[in-house]
Order: sequence, then C-alpha cells, then structure tokens
Amino acid sequence: MEPDGTSTTPPPRFLFYCRDCDMVFEAAPDGTGYEQTPCPACQQMCLTVEFEQEEMQRDEAEASFASFLGGLLINGLPRLGRAERRAWHSLVPRRKAKLVTIAHYETCEDAEADVKILAEHGIRALTVGEETRVVSEGRLGWQPTIELQVPVQFAFTAGQILRAADPPQEEQRVERDMSEEDVVFPCEECGEMLSFPGYRRGKVEVCRHCGEYVDVPSAEGA
Repeated sequence: MEPDGTSTTPPPRFLFYCRDCDMVFEAAPDGTGYEQTPCPACQQMCLTVEFEQEEMQRDEAEASFASFLGGLLINGLPRLGRAERRAWHSLVPRRKAKLVTIAHYETCEDAEADVKILAEHGIRALTVGEETRVVSEGRLGWQPTIELQVPVQFAFTAGQILRAADPPQEEQRVERDMSEEDVVFPCEECGEMLSFPGYRRGKVEVCRHCGEYVDVPSAEGA
C-alpha cells in the first residue's frame, strides 16, 4: 500500500486469444473494466480464452437447438424413448473446434513425437505442413515448416505438457548423434560428389547439383 492509499498489487493476468492472428498470449486487461486487451501483433481488441470457450459452448447449444427445431418442422414431434433422449445430444452435429499453432518443427519425426506425448495426456493434436529442405553452406538442411496444432482451449495446457516432457520436445529437438563422420559419395545420376551428416545414413536425400533423389549409403554399404 502506497502512502497515498493506492494499492501496489499488480493487476491479474489472463490468457487472451486473437482471432485475426490465431494466437494465444498472456497479458493484463486494458483497465476498461472488461477482460479485454489489444493483441501485441495486430493491436485488435482480444477477449480471454475463457470467454471464447464459453462463446463456443453457447454456439454449440444454439446449433443443437436449431437442429432440433428443424427436425420438428420436417418430421413433426418425435416420440423418443429414454435411451434415445439420452443419446440425442451425441447425434447433433458439433461445430469444428478452433485450432491454434503452438510449435514449429523441422522434421515429421520431431512433430509426431509431440503428438504422441499430448495424446498420452488426453489432448488430440495434428501436424500441418511438410518437411522443407534447403541448401546452406553446401549442405542440405531443414526449415521449421511443420506446425503442431491443438484446440484453442487446450493451447496453454499443451504448452506446459511439452515443456515438462523428458526430453522436452518443443524447445529442443531429439538430440542427434553428431559423432559420426560425414558420408561422402558420388551421385548416381550426375557423378558429382555429395556430402551428408553421418546420421543421415540410409536416408533418401536430394542431389544439390542435379536435383535427383539419392540414397545415402548405410554404415554397412559405405
């Protein structure tokens, strides 16, 4: 408490969701009396994730009621037994959940590892995108073009799960064995010499000279 009687307690922070940027972020309300704040990226006013979840539930309830009324108009008043009434809600089509991207990956292997981790905690995730190879300093590498997406209501929890994973899959990739020497061999199509990291033995790569696919020799065939 300050001498003038004002409180020094910091304002509470909430998770907000920006519909324009499709992004979840943490911030304090803007002080207008409502739980809203501008997006740090596009400056559009955003509401809390909790409010968005409640709105989604209201939309689902309205869609269910509209579907029920539509059935009455077409088929008349239904005569459902107790079991049918209990199962009625499971038959009503649901709106597709809003998905947000929580991580990016260079390889499908890394992304699928996190999908399995989240599945073990009851969160269904999916990957979007494909592996993208680029040539850097004479070698083929990867760009983080694969996205991991989860329903917006699970975004914060999923991030915590991945950060707590052992080893953490979100912030550091599966450690590769870099002790092997590079694999050097000629391209079967153009004859130019190629070089790839040792952990790529037995994999399929692309010749940076002619663009054809090449098989990196395995340890036995090297």
